[in-house]
Amino acid sequence: HVTAYYEHTNFDPGHAQFSGTALGSVSQVNYYKYNFTGGILENGDSTYVLEAVIPRVLFGVDNPSNGDQIGIRWMPACRNDGETTTAVTYLVADIDDPDLGDAPEPTYPTLTSSNGAQHLLDGVTFLGNGVDTDVNGQGNTTADGDDTLDGNDDEDGITFTTAMSIGQQACFDVVASVSGYLNTWVDFNHLNAWDDPGEHIIADQPLSAGTTNICFNVPADAQSGNTYLRFRFSSDNPAGTMAYTGKWTNGEVEDYMESISYPLGIDEHSELPAVFQLSLTYPNPFNPVTHLDYQLPSMSAVNITIYNIKGRQVETLADEIQPAGYHAVEWNATAFPSGLYMAVLHAGGFSVKQKLILLK
Repeated sequence: HVTAYYEHTNFDPGHAQFSGTALGSVSQVNYYKYNFTGGILENGDSTYVLEAVIPRVLFGVDNPSNGDQIGIRWMPACRNDGETTTAVTYLVADIDDPDLGDAPEPTYPTLTSSNGAQHLLDGVTFLGNGVDTDVNGQGNTTADGDDTLDGNDDEDGITFTTAMSIGQQACFDVVASVSGYLNTWVDFNHLNAWDDPGEHIIADQPLSAGTTNICFNVPADAQSGNTYLRFRFSSDNPAGTMAYTGKWTNGEVEDYMESISYPLGIDEHSELPAVFQLSLTYPNPFNPVTHLDYQLPSMSAVNITIYNIKGRQVETLADEIQPAGYHAVEWNATAFPSGLYMAVLHAGGFSVKQKLILLK
């Protein structure tokens, strides 16, 4: 079953669509679910056009064939001026055409040949104001190929409300058409991939319809300069199975180029950290992955251990000598139940604890 919708406004029926003069204020129009490759699929209902504006039509097609092109055929049934009427057919979508990303390829997996992220369209699940179909990924260096090539700006679901400053919190607004789940990846180290530890910054984040503000920490060892982010949204819960590649049943993928910068007054030539420090973990609460950033003023023996609420050690994240500088570690708690945990960092005589809340 494929669901699609069509919305057409402000056409002039006296020119391209219908012969004769304008319809006037009201006219009755019939529409059909139409298969371009096989004829009419199913008769639709009559509707009325006010001021020559056709409203949105939402419809479903059962058992479509590969290659089918589903559309709407509008058939004027009567006119109030006695003029001749002509049927008009509009293409809604190719059944096999999903939404794809536009991060630069081959640096990032965007094309279908690279198993780039693909979302089948259901007409109701998307970010921002809408989404269109893509025959293939349209990657370019500014990650806006989908918009510039077809002139339709459907990369409009994400707006950053703060800068992405190294070692600080960054925030963005996300606009969802329906309730669903968001996954986000950032290439913090500019290694042209999103699979390094700590780069899957948002995992199965529940969203309500409308605007949600989300914040995340930019790691202390992130590299400055332009980088790329991938956002994937769906109405069904991926439950930890969504990656930055591959097909999904509904929703949308949006890629963005953003800049990572040093905080005001700090540049890339700043000295090494002056003190031991464990930054706030992010996200927290989390499910199932969270990240811990910490800094070492000198080479130190580092131990990072996770304890449950009963004080029992459940996992060791680091136990080694590490150089001075900024470091990050990830904890994947897939194998552990929901609850309160404690992360404990020991380094060079320094010790600090931090509470972690796992919500599944």
